[in-house]
Amino acid sequence: MRKQKIYTMIGLLTLLLLGACSLHEEENFFNDSSANRMSEALKSYKEILVAPENGWLMQYYPGNNQAFGGYNLLVSFDENGSATIADELADADKSVTSLYTLKQSAGPALTFDSYNDIMHLLSEPVGGLGGDFEFTIMSAAPDKVVMSGTKTRNMITLPKERTWTSYLEGVLANQDAIFLGTFKLMVNGKEVGSVVQDYNVFTLTYNGADERDPKVEIPFLYTDEGIKLYEPIIINGVAMSAFKSDVASVSFVCAD
Repeated sequence: MRKQKIYTMIGLLTLLLLGACSLHEEENFFNDSSANRMSEALKSYKEILVAPENGWLMQYYPGNNQAFGGYNLLVSFDENGSATIADELADADKSVTSLYTLKQSAGPALTFDSYNDIMHLLSEPVGGLGGDFEFTIMSAAPDKVVMSGTKTRNMITLPKERTWTSYLEGVLANQDAIFLGTFKLMVNGKEVGSVVQDYNVFTLTYNGADERDPKVEIPFLYTDEGIKLYEPIIINGVAMSAFKSDVASVSFVCAD
């Protein structure tokens, strides 16, 4: 019995020593501290955000579960911590400048941290649409930034954009040209369901009984060419996410 206890103690000491060695190896896996790595990442993200001459198109979905659909914000960042914002809910030629910060907050985060009446119309919980003004950066490249709202968890994308006024005028023209309470969903010439619009959200009701949910909420935003869904819908094995407006037939036609 005494020998068994001694062997057990030796075994435990061996495991502790092995664990210490493994921990030491893991700590030395990176050549720099986590704080320095985060600082370098934030510096890189800022360079990406500031670089485009015409800024970014912010495809913004406020509210829990994208309750109000999506809206287009155009955002330009400068080196001094200022962000200029325009959107489809204001005049096409109106923009407002306020402050932004890149910081560590449970991951790299972009925060619009001074009042901006365009941004906060969408983000205010009272009198607004309950969206986000702080976003966790999921990925960043020179042509696209993907973020998640820290409150709603809605995914926000920032592709680079062209002249602001022309883009917003195109968005508004599509809204004015095709705005109906109810649409028919046609696939290969056959009506498979009906679609009712409320804000920038479609409610799709399929015809007949099948394995699909009878009603599906489809948040979307307008583009200068038509509409883009928050995420693709799949019908008969085909994924669809972008639709071009056909003003003559008062319809949206799948483009992808």
